[in-house]
Amino acid sequence: MDTNDNQQNVLFVVMHLDPKAPNPFKPEPGEIGHEEKHYLLVNVVDPKHRRTSAPVSVIELRKGKIDTYNGILSQFKCIMEQFHDDGGFIAEPASFDARNKRRLQYDISTIGRLIYDLFQPEAADDPQTLTAGLHDSGHHADPGQPVRDWLNRMLSHSQRPDEAVTIVTNDFSIPWFWLKCAQYGLSLCEVCSLGILQLQAKGRADEVHHGQSDKSKKYKALLIKGSSDLAFLEEELGNIQTALNAKRSPRTLDTEIARTNRDLELDDYNDEQLCNDFRIVHFSGHYTKDGLFIDDKRVRESKLRCVLQGSLLILDGCSSGRDLSAWTDVETLTSRLINDNGVLGCIVTAIPVKHDPLASKIFWQAFYLRLLSGDTIGNALVAARLQLREHFKSIEFENPMWECYQLIGNPVARLFDASAKANA
Repeated sequence: MDTNDNQQNVLFVVMHLDPKAPNPFKPEPGEIGHEEKHYLLVNVVDPKHRRTSAPVSVIELRKGKIDTYNGILSQFKCIMEQFHDDGGFIAEPASFDARNKRRLQYDISTIGRLIYDLFQPEAADDPQTLTAGLHDSGHHADPGQPVRDWLNRMLSHSQRPDEAVTIVTNDFSIPWFWLKCAQYGLSLCEVCSLGILQLQAKGRADEVHHGQSDKSKKYKALLIKGSSDLAFLEEELGNIQTALNAKRSPRTLDTEIARTNRDLELDDYNDEQLCNDFRIVHFSGHYTKDGLFIDDKRVRESKLRCVLQGSLLILDGCSSGRDLSAWTDVETLTSRLINDNGVLGCIVTAIPVKHDPLASKIFWQAFYLRLLSGDTIGNALVAARLQLREHFKSIEFENPMWECYQLIGNPVARLFDASAKANA
């Protein structure tokens, strides 16, 4: 991973490596003593030395008894010391008491505190001090949210706006913590399965990673108008089309706009020869866990599989669900699209946002400019969110909309070679 001065610091935290394994925060009756395993995956970029940990460490949490926090503290202290010595680290198994929910959460918080100390070297480095500091710093006032607390503290101590932390996790509760922390500035929360993280995208995107993409090929983007009711949606799609063909961008894309269900001949896109043509599918409309909707008709995913495979899917709309069910819809739909249809990644809003044509124009122009320039999906999303945040600051409007955009997928994948110049 490239770690130049303009790139955000990265912290990978995967709390539940195996989705079929029991959730350690909610132990089931009779679960104690079983040999099911839970994992914590940690990868850190050191902001001072600009080094990334290699290899990624996997901490295996086995069910068992632990009388103090020092066991897991000591192991992570050794890990951090080895990280500073060798530039990489390998973890050993740790234990926790699955019967004690609070203890497990504090163990994870302590891990976070150690990682926090990696970013803040002047902090105490003694395990006993760290344990005491965890309780003395006010964490005991809210024992139910220790993970959120140390994430907040880590963000609040950033020295510069670009010293942000990216969380990559398959724990879908994390984005909801993030939406409450807008006062800390830049905080990009990605949701990514470990399999996608390890593969770093399949197929076309993998070819781009290794510089084997066809630099002369003219790629396509499909823009789908999913609703006839929104007055400004046609204008928004026009702005996106303009952004995808901006002359200042080193690459432009041929765009096709499917405006309504009547105009969309899905059979035209059910062609395997199109699998190498499309890079982006931008859908503006409503969706549920069952699929995408154009007006009131559900789109059969099989009809779009050829253009979805290996493409970045933008869900520029909202779920028809309400409250927490909206995020459940997002989780179910995107998991299926990525796992069954080969979608490279999905950009979604964690909660429904107000329809704002100007904000939409600012956000997507900034996003596509960076993406077409060969930047990673994650960095393009950071740039777009910052651009929208600056817009709201300039008009003195405290709107957290900029922070609602999330990426489910691989943040380090690139759709295009950074040096590629498309033929006019």
